[in-house]
Amino acid sequence: MGFLTAAHEDRARRPACLGGTGGVYNCDVAGTVMLLSTDRHRMPLTAEHKNWAAAVDSIVRCAPRSASQRDPLRAQVRLLALLSSPAPLNVLLDGLATYVETWAHGLHCTVLLVDPTGQLLRPGAAPSLPDAYTHAIDPVPIRIGEGSCGTAAARREMVVVEDVEQSDLWTKYAPIALSYGLRACWSVPIVDDARALLGTLALYYRERRAPSAHEIDLIEFASSLAAFAIQRHRDAERLRTSEARLESAVRGTGIGLWEATAGGEFRWFDNWCERFGVDPGVGDDGFARWRERIHPEDVGRCVATDEVFRRGSADHYAVEYRIRTRNGEWRWVHERGKVAARASDGTPRLLVGVCIDIDAQKQTTETALRESEERFRGAFEFAAIGMALVAPDGRWMRVNRALCGILGYTAEELLATTFQAITHPDDLDADMEHARQMLVGSRTHYDMEKRYLHKGGHFVWVLLSVSLVRDDAGQPMYFVSQIQDISARKHAESQLIDSEFRYRTIANLVPGFVFEGVVREGLPQPTWVSSGFERVYGCTLDRFIELGSERFYEAATRERIRAGASTVARGSDLSMDVSLRSIDGAQRWLRVVARSVHAGPGAGLERVLGVAEDITERMRLEQALHEATRQEQQRLGKEIHDKLTQELVGVALLARGLAAAARKGRQPSAEELDQLALLASGTIGTCHSIAQDLSPLSEAHGGLVQALHDMVDRQSDSNGPGVRFDAIEDAPIRLQLPSTDHVFRIAQEGLTNALKHASAHSIKVTLDVQPDTLRLEIEDDGIGIPPDATESAGLGLKIMHYRAELIGARLSIGPGETGGTRLVCECPQPASDAA
Repeated sequence: MGFLTAAHEDRARRPACLGGTGGVYNCDVAGTVMLLSTDRHRMPLTAEHKNWAAAVDSIVRCAPRSASQRDPLRAQVRLLALLSSPAPLNVLLDGLATYVETWAHGLHCTVLLVDPTGQLLRPGAAPSLPDAYTHAIDPVPIRIGEGSCGTAAARREMVVVEDVEQSDLWTKYAPIALSYGLRACWSVPIVDDARALLGTLALYYRERRAPSAHEIDLIEFASSLAAFAIQRHRDAERLRTSEARLESAVRGTGIGLWEATAGGEFRWFDNWCERFGVDPGVGDDGFARWRERIHPEDVGRCVATDEVFRRGSADHYAVEYRIRTRNGEWRWVHERGKVAARASDGTPRLLVGVCIDIDAQKQTTETALRESEERFRGAFEFAAIGMALVAPDGRWMRVNRALCGILGYTAEELLATTFQAITHPDDLDADMEHARQMLVGSRTHYDMEKRYLHKGGHFVWVLLSVSLVRDDAGQPMYFVSQIQDISARKHAESQLIDSEFRYRTIANLVPGFVFEGVVREGLPQPTWVSSGFERVYGCTLDRFIELGSERFYEAATRERIRAGASTVARGSDLSMDVSLRSIDGAQRWLRVVARSVHAGPGAGLERVLGVAEDITERMRLEQALHEATRQEQQRLGKEIHDKLTQELVGVALLARGLAAAARKGRQPSAEELDQLALLASGTIGTCHSIAQDLSPLSEAHGGLVQALHDMVDRQSDSNGPGVRFDAIEDAPIRLQLPSTDHVFRIAQEGLTNALKHASAHSIKVTLDVQPDTLRLEIEDDGIGIPPDATESAGLGLKIMHYRAELIGARLSIGPGETGGTRLVCECPQPASDAA
C-alpha cells in the first residue's frame, strides 16, 4: 500500500492530485519508481484509443508480484493504469473496489451510482459479491431506512451498521444480506467537488464489526478516490466526445489545427495536410519549409503579416495565400492564428491556429467575380444615367457614355481632369464637405443637386448620388457616383416658381382676392384664398369656415351664392355681385367671377377658380353720385318752382289783365306791353339758365370748351382769386356726351375745391385737346395739399376718381411746379372712325 498509504498520510497532496487538477504521483512499487500523470499524456495515443485493455495488462505484468493471496501491489498498479486509460467506468470502479478489498481479509467493497433521476442507487462495482445479491438489492432508493447505502446517500454522511440483523436501517435488506453471510456494512457517500452526490462506497464484513479510527480514515479516503475516478472518467468522456465532434467538424469543413513555437517548430493535430496533399512541414524548420511552398505572389503579404504578428503588436491575424501541393498544383488556403503564450519580453512563444481550405470557394468566387465584373461593366457602360468611379482626390477614374452625353466631354477629356474642375463654384464647398465626411467615416453616402460646367460653356443641373468603396483594410478606394440630368426638371421648376410668383403677385394686386374651391353637394367650399381675403372679411379662411357663412351673409345672399355655385357646377361661368358684412360689421360688396376647371380623369371634384373684386368703394360712390343727382334734381325743381313759376305767373297775370282791358275796348299802352315783354324776357333768361344747368355741354351751348369757359366766368369774383381759362384745341373733341359730362363735373368739383380750400391768389384752368388725349389741368398758387390728403380724401375727391375710372381716365392730384396744388385728368380720345 505504499502509494495509497503515502497519499492517505499526506492529505495536503490529495486534493491536487485526486481532485482532478492534474499533477504526477511518485509511486514506489518494490523499489521501482513509476511516473503516472493524471492528465493522460503519458499514456500512448494508440493504447488510449485502440486497445486500452492490452495496455493496462502490459503495465500490470511489469509490476512485481506479492506473495499474499490478495496482491495489493498488482491491484494498485492496475488501478493506476486504469485511471490513465479510457476504460469504461464499471471496469474502473471494479479495479478500485478490488484494490480496496486488499486492505483487509474478509472485506467486500461495493460501489453504487446515482441514476439519472437522482432518486435511486444502481450497481457500479461489486467484484467479490455474488451477482444474485447485487440483483436482489437493485435498485436502492435514496432514503433513510434503505440500508447503509440508501441512508448514507440521503444523509450525506457515513453510516456504520455493526450488525445488519439488529439494525432498523436494514429491516428490508437484512434477510438478503444474512442469506449471503454478510453481517456488518459501513457506507460512505461519494460526492464531487461541488458536494453533489455521485454514489456510495460500502465495505461489507461477514462478522459483526465496528470500524477503528484508522479504518474510518481509510473508507473516507476510498470515497475520495472513487469520487476522483468517477469525475475523471466523466471529464475524459466529455473530452473524448468534444474531440470527436471537433474532428468530425474539422473533417467536414476542411479545417486543419496546428500549433507553432517561436523557434519555427510546427505541429499538426490532425491529418489535414495528408487530406489535401500538402507537406505538413513539421519539425524544427517546419515554418521555413512551409513558407517555401507559398506562391511567390503571396509570400510578401504573408511575411508582412507574420512580422507584425511576431512583433507583438497584434494578438491574432488572418491571411489568404496559395500553397503548393505534392503534385505541384496551387491550392488556396485561409490561415488564422493567435498567441497562446508569450515570453517574458512579450513576444509570442506559442502560436495556435487553423488552416482552412478555400480553394473551391476561391475558384467559385473568382468565377462569380468575373461574371459580376462583366455584368457591372455592361450595366455601367450602358446605364441610362451617368455613372462614374472617382478617386478620393477627385480624379475621374472611369465614366460611362451617358455621363459623357450629359456633360458634353469625351471619356478621355474627363479622365484627364477632376470633378472639382467642372463643378459650379457655388456647389463645390458642399460637395467637398460631403466627400470629406464619407472619407472619415461619418456618413456612408450622400445625395445632392449640383451644377456641372458643360463643354459648351453652360451649366447642367444634375442629381448626384455618391457612395464610397473601401478595401479589406477599410481604406477608401474610390467613390461610385450616379449622375442624373435634371436640367429639364430644374427649368420646369423655375418656370413653375416664376408662374407661381406672377400668379400670387397678380392675386395680391387684385382689389379684392383670388380664390379656389370646390362645390360639394351644391355648396361652395373655398380651399384657398389670396391675402386680400383678410382685408375684405377681416379674418382668415379657417376662421371664416369656423364661423360659418351665416356670420357674413344674409339669408337671401346665401341663397344667391348657392344658386351661383350650382351654375358653376353645371359648367357655366358665374358673374354676380355679393353683399356681405365683415367681421367688424362693416358692409362690403364683392363682384364675383368664377369658372369650373377640369382637373383631369379620376381627380374627383372639379376645382372652381375665381376672382372676387372688392367694389365697396365703387358702390358707395355710385350711391353718393345718385344722391348728388337727386339733390341736384331737387334744387332744379325748387328753382323752377320758386323762380320760373313765379315769373310765369307774373307774365300770365299781366297778359290776363291786358286781355280783360282789350275785351272792354281799351287798347294796351306801350308801357304795359314793354312791361309784359320785360317779364317774358326775364322768364326766358331763367329758362335758359335752368336749361344750361341741366345740360351745360350741349352743342347748342358750345360744348365742353364753352361750358368750361362759362363755368369760369360764373366763378369769377372781384373779391376772390383770379380765375383764368385757357383752351388748346389741336384736335377736335371726339368724346361722347356722357364722357365730356364727367370731365366737366371733375373740373367743376376741382375748381370748387380750389376756391374753398386753396387760399389761392390765382387759379388757372387749362383744357388741352390732342388727337389721342384730352387733358384737363387745374392749378392754383395756394397753400398746397397735405401729403396724406389723397389717402383721407373726402367724398368729392372720391367721386372725381370714380368719374375718371368710368371714362378710363387717369386722375392725379399733387403739388404744382411753383407750389400750390395741381389736378390733372388725362382721358384717351377714341379713334377718329369711332367718333
